[in-house]
Amino acid sequence: MVQPARGAPRRPGPARALRGALVLALAVALLGVGLGSLALGAEAFRQRDTGASAGDLPVCFGELQSFSVLPSAPSFANLTRIQQPLLSPADAPAFVALPSDESELRQALSCASSAGLRVAVKGGGHSFAGYSRVAAPGFVVSLERMTDVTLDEQPAGGGVRVTVRGAARWEHVYSAFARSGNRYQVVGGLCPTVGVIGYTSGGGVGPLARAYGLAADNVLAFRLTLANGSATLTASPQQHADLYWALRGAGGGQFGVVSELIFQAHPGVPQYTWGTLCYANRTRDALSRVAKYADGLPRWLNLDAELDGADSLCLWLFAAQPRNETLAALAPFLDGAAPGTNGTTGGTTVQLQGSDCYWEAIQAFAEAKGYSDASASPFLLRSHLLPTVSAAAVDAIARAAEGILPAASCGQSLIQFGGRIGELSPGATAFPWRRSSYMLYLSCGFDGSAAARQQAQRIVDQWSAMVQPAAEGSYVNFLDASASLPDWAAQYYGANLPRLLTVKQQYNPPGTGPLRFPQEIGAQAGGAEPGTAAVHSRHRERHGSSGAGAPGKLATA
Repeated sequence: MVQPARGAPRRPGPARALRGALVLALAVALLGVGLGSLALGAEAFRQRDTGASAGDLPVCFGELQSFSVLPSAPSFANLTRIQQPLLSPADAPAFVALPSDESELRQALSCASSAGLRVAVKGGGHSFAGYSRVAAPGFVVSLERMTDVTLDEQPAGGGVRVTVRGAARWEHVYSAFARSGNRYQVVGGLCPTVGVIGYTSGGGVGPLARAYGLAADNVLAFRLTLANGSATLTASPQQHADLYWALRGAGGGQFGVVSELIFQAHPGVPQYTWGTLCYANRTRDALSRVAKYADGLPRWLNLDAELDGADSLCLWLFAAQPRNETLAALAPFLDGAAPGTNGTTGGTTVQLQGSDCYWEAIQAFAEAKGYSDASASPFLLRSHLLPTVSAAAVDAIARAAEGILPAASCGQSLIQFGGRIGELSPGATAFPWRRSSYMLYLSCGFDGSAAARQQAQRIVDQWSAMVQPAAEGSYVNFLDASASLPDWAAQYYGANLPRLLTVKQQYNPPGTGPLRFPQEIGAQAGGAEPGTAAVHSRHRERHGSSGAGAPGKLATA
């Protein structure tokens, strides 16, 4: 049976064997091997490693030698390993540049720009569409030498500010919390190897988002190097405010390379509770309870759902409250009185745990969900945002579970929105789907063969056709590069797409710089995707005006 790779959104599957999260284990062992230490000149590299032509290495390559690695280096395979190898170019990049600061980052991007080369930027390497890799003569810019996390525990404005650089992952943030000895909490990811900057740039939804907003809503400032390497800017409410708006929800790699961000952390609480409520052979009943009661839950309680085949559904909960308060809030989801201990009561199996420390709780919760299980199996993924868990949505989810999914290595998951997320207008940041109640996604693993991939794609498309009438868009952090996702830009950005096109033209005109990829904003002729108006119309019908407003005067980069 196909196992999902670690770190993608967790999905269940038949017999719970698919509980492992969907991300490759990124055991990146940076050896710091420079080109000089390899004793290989450019010509030796071309002949020995690729047999490529003399044009494979740019003239400006010599400027990058001191912080670059060739394919012959022992560390090269790990440096170019990504989440979705079968969805990315099979050929290796010409080399990997490993900048350790913004100056070297500008050098690498300037080199690519002057040579007309494509660059793939690798932070956590979790691009579900495989965009963290590029084939020669293009090269990879890996931010693995920029992973610092610092805490400002007494900032002038109060609160706790966290500064992360480059490829810092959530495991680095939680380790910094642990070292501080203080109890902080943050809107962050479950998978420890997901990059903080990439996660946040696409919005970033996590167990505390209903209380504090998306991860992007908690960002105070970004440091971004323009795609052509000409400058590094600070984007904040006071500086390059248009870019600051766009970086909070447009996804990674659209405007340049973010080398640093500062976000707000929050004081922890005395007790956290997490665990599951599982319903056997009662999928429709459980979904109906979610539809009826989930939106009314307190903001300190997050309630996701995962469907394991046709006959099992588990609600996964994370609460910033003790067990008794959590169970009291969950009364509509229980059959009978709340149990004093873990076990089955009235047909609902309750398994809860607790901790007095956020970073310990989130790591234990992630481990329970399988995010620590490593697997290299490829997968296909598609998401849809649900304005409400309507009767039509419940029926579509249940029919998919009962019909097309039981024989496949696929699983459906619901991620809760609401609360603070929806208090901001859809145009307050680039993330447009703030009025959604849940995000629904499907992930399908396959064994790597062309036939298996085609079959998985057919299932994804069939499922999407079933649920899309009840949906309003897709989540840009769950990139879907398949040709069968229509109007991808409108699906990701909704009514915010026109303003994003304006910002894009100002800072990184589409199709012109090193950061070119198939789902670059404005990549298609005319900028807007076909069908954009239809998505905007559905959005206005459900929510009224987007609130985006006019972009106003753009800052000069």
